[in-house]
Amino acid sequence: MATKKRWRAIFRARLGRMTLSKRRAGSRRICAHLGALVAACRPRRLYAFAPSFPEPDLWAFYRRVLRLGLRPAFPKVRGKRMVFYQVPSFAALKRGAFGIFEPSRGRRCGPPGRSDLVLVPCLGLDRASGVRLGHGGGFYDRWLADHPRGIRAGVLFDCQLARRIPRTKKDAALMGAVTEHGFIEFQFSPFPFGAALDFLTFRQQIKKSRAALPRGPR
Repeated sequence: MATKKRWRAIFRARLGRMTLSKRRAGSRRICAHLGALVAACRPRRLYAFAPSFPEPDLWAFYRRVLRLGLRPAFPKVRGKRMVFYQVPSFAALKRGAFGIFEPSRGRRCGPPGRSDLVLVPCLGLDRASGVRLGHGGGFYDRWLADHPRGIRAGVLFDCQLARRIPRTKKDAALMGAVTEHGFIEFQFSPFPFGAALDFLTFRQQIKKSRAALPRGPR
């Protein structure tokens, strides 16, 4: 099995081969699917992330939910940890750690609850188990370990999916993912009790909204 370092190189190469037009079209579809996901889950809070190239462009989706009254929260890096803040507007986002936009002001968010939606950036994702591969900093692995509640969904292009990715005990698993082809629901993972209830609730919500929420290939 390829190492994590090798898989990171593979996913970066795949992203590098995407044309600008394909990236834009894929981002538009992902934003549409995320809109359907929000309509299905009706989250109390949305834990978002500020995408940077070559990640999917999600700003159209964020503008849409902001108009609907759902104010996204974005992470700010503090040492080796992240803290989420709800921003009054996107003007409150400034370039911070690693050149990524993060809140310069806003209201600090507490831990996610049962009805909250957590969008997670991914360099790669195991399509069978939902195990996430990041860039190696461990920020999301630590944050997700500290905050087990809420609905965890990865956001990425289909080319970033793989059949099997190496996993360590510290690697976080997600409940589902959204790609340009729709929604992928992963097999049940050994989440803590409260998060397991969130997962079961999530599955029920998806079943009720199947017509509005396209399902991606497995």
